[in-house]
Amino acid sequence: TAMEIDEELKKQNRDEAIIQYRNAIKTRPEWAEPHYKLAQTYQAAGDYVNAYSEYARAADLDPSNVDAQIRAGTLLLVAGEFAAARTRAELALRADPKNAPAHILLGNAHAGLNEPGSALRQIEQAITLEPSYAPAWTALGAVKFLGGRREDAAAAFHKAVELSPKSIDSRLALANFEWASGKVSEAESTLQAALAIDGANAAAHRTLALLYLSTNRAPSAEPHFKAL
Repeated sequence: TAMEIDEELKKQNRDEAIIQYRNAIKTRPEWAEPHYKLAQTYQAAGDYVNAYSEYARAADLDPSNVDAQIRAGTLLLVAGEFAAARTRAELALRADPKNAPAHILLGNAHAGLNEPGSALRQIEQAITLEPSYAPAWTALGAVKFLGGRREDAAAAFHKAVELSPKSIDSRLALANFEWASGKVSEAESTLQAALAIDGANAAAHRTLALLYLSTNRAPSAEPHFKAL
């Protein structure tokens, strides 16, 4: 079983994990679980192309695997494949209509397709389902910002940080909003706070380094590039 493979792989490296899951798939190609586990392994290794393929295969074989649908859709979203991401979100919601992350994915897909009204409705639905779910507030901030409602966007981004103070993603979203709003010193402070939580976070180092370069402070950027 996949669980037995998992126990065995705790003692092995990631490359061996990939081999083991592939072997399991060869034995039973229609078995969704090893495709899902293989996708997680690829994602952990930073191989997002293969991760997407395996998440999609797992979701197609087992439509009840909402997480596989959402992860496949999220990778499509990052790649700019908004229509395909929307389809994955809709499939996830068909299996679990009250799944907040699926509503957020659908909202972000609508935003990418320049459908702000639909995007806002989906994200507000996610907040209704899980009012304390920080990513929903981050998504709301992004949609409000795109709609030119900066004060509402600021409130939403700050709400996300308030709900999940240790979330690097929430702080990065707030910092990017602050930077885009011309509040460079505030963005710098937010990014420094993120690195105080996780000093090895690559996205925080990268963003702060670029912020320093854009404000002609190359010496301040250097330690962050070295960290990367």
